[in-house]
Amino acid sequence: MYNRVGSKPSIIEGLNESEEREDPGIHSLPAELMIEIFSNLDFKSLNMAALTCKLWNILSKDSALIRTLFVKSFPESSKTLSRTNIDDNFLWQQLMADARMRSTSGKIEPNLTKIKLDSVLTCLKIIEGNIFAGTEHDICVLNGKTGKEIKRLKGQILNYTDINMSKGKLFSSSANTIRVWDFEKGRTIKVLSGHTALITKLHIFDGTLISTAWDNTIRLWDIETGSELKVLAPPNYFPNFCLSDGKIFSITEDHKFYIWDAKTGDEIRVIQYLEPIKKFISAKGKLFIALKKGVIHLLDIETNELKKLEGHSKSVTALIESQGKLFSASKDRTIRIWDVETGKGLRTLEGHSGQVTHINVLDKNLISYSGDLIFSPKDKAIRLWDIETGKELRKFETSNISRDRIGLEIGKIIIGSNDSFFILDFNQKPQDPLK
Repeated sequence: MYNRVGSKPSIIEGLNESEEREDPGIHSLPAELMIEIFSNLDFKSLNMAALTCKLWNILSKDSALIRTLFVKSFPESSKTLSRTNIDDNFLWQQLMADARMRSTSGKIEPNLTKIKLDSVLTCLKIIEGNIFAGTEHDICVLNGKTGKEIKRLKGQILNYTDINMSKGKLFSSSANTIRVWDFEKGRTIKVLSGHTALITKLHIFDGTLISTAWDNTIRLWDIETGSELKVLAPPNYFPNFCLSDGKIFSITEDHKFYIWDAKTGDEIRVIQYLEPIKKFISAKGKLFIALKKGVIHLLDIETNELKKLEGHSKSVTALIESQGKLFSASKDRTIRIWDVETGKGLRTLEGHSGQVTHINVLDKNLISYSGDLIFSPKDKAIRLWDIETGKELRKFETSNISRDRIGLEIGKIIIGSNDSFFILDFNQKPQDPLK
């Protein structure tokens, strides 16, 4: 029942009769039933249960149980891992690191690692478990588990602005070109030319690389050949777009949304808006549009049904969609969570003393901070929240955090700052009991 394909044999099969009958009462329930009960606990509660008797300690390490808890705890992260090939010890360590990071006791602190770079940090990305730090002169790649440097990619380019990866190829943008690397060998394969101004964003979809730049164009490239497939140049285009459901969504300075097919570049639709758009994203067939006064519009692209999400009293600074929820940060010092389908407000996260400028969501965790050191000079803390309860779990005091330089992994927070970045790591702590 609990052994999945590729899992190790269940611990249940190795229990002898003396272990099964060690204690009376609830401790004498069948092992299969106890694992069913354990699968409904959070990881901290499971650890507490494991301390009560030898049998429960053994059952708490059951392979199928650990894998079930991992998927339950990390619904997004687990999609990128092969559950059949990942070692149970690794999953256990990830669960333990997350539980430590979320601990509200104030007694569990992370290991702090500072990575000094040769020049100013211009781009920070987490891809396939590795940390990519683009600088003015090179790209430093570190192992996301250990924090140790794997390699440095050097090219005759200044100020790497974005990084993406597909099928062993790394794509990096800088100035008006895109460099394609053989990631394993660490060498340049080719340079893609066409943009005439600074490239700001790279996305990948179904064999197509999509880029945008301050030359007011979006360009589609064939990942295999590097050839330019199409140039999209809507009038008055503002160099920003998002990619969702196989479509490119872009806006213009006169408040028009252009929707394009991400594979062919064909124009699908144009939507005219009557007021300035501050932020926008698309997910699950819907557009989420933040307007000037804090109102968010939820527009169904197929039916044209429009809903107003009202609650923020000042401008929205960030929008993220994850796990069927919309997360919005605002200058009103709050973060709000909404249901993507209905637009219903689910909860409000309050605690910042300054405007919230950056948020990041991974699984059940959300991190936030105010990157505005002018208007919010005293609010330099990174805050960790539980998205299900809206509870603030932790507050990490920091300073001089660069804009857009923050990342979240299981049991880790990565912070970029000028010519360095820091890793707050809960994976490397000794196996102390959770408190």
